[in-house]
Amino acid sequence: MAKTKILKRQKKSSKKLKAITLYPLKLLDENILDRETLKSLLIEALIDGDIEMLKDVLITQIRLQNKAELARKSKLGRQTLYDLIEGKREFNPTIKTLSALLKVIAA
Repeated sequence: MAKTKILKRQKKSSKKLKAITLYPLKLLDENILDRETLKSLLIEALIDGDIEMLKDVLITQIRLQNKAELARKSKLGRQTLYDLIEGKREFNPTIKTLSALLKVIAA
């Protein structure tokens, strides 16, 4: 079997790379509820036992925030956050998960 020949220097690319322009992400601040309104909605949902309202408010707030930053602050995995907002799985977070999310989102 013959040895594979290895070049000592790299070939230069024939294609010229074009500069990529990055634009800053525009946040949708008007869609994010202020903390006091969010707290009152969540407390009202918990007192009334309205799980659907609690679910809708939490999912909306998670979707509007940066998942990596939210995961870092709440010490939850990003996959956990994505599992909560996907419609494929049943919304059934543990008390620990809810507590961590409520601290970050509504505190």
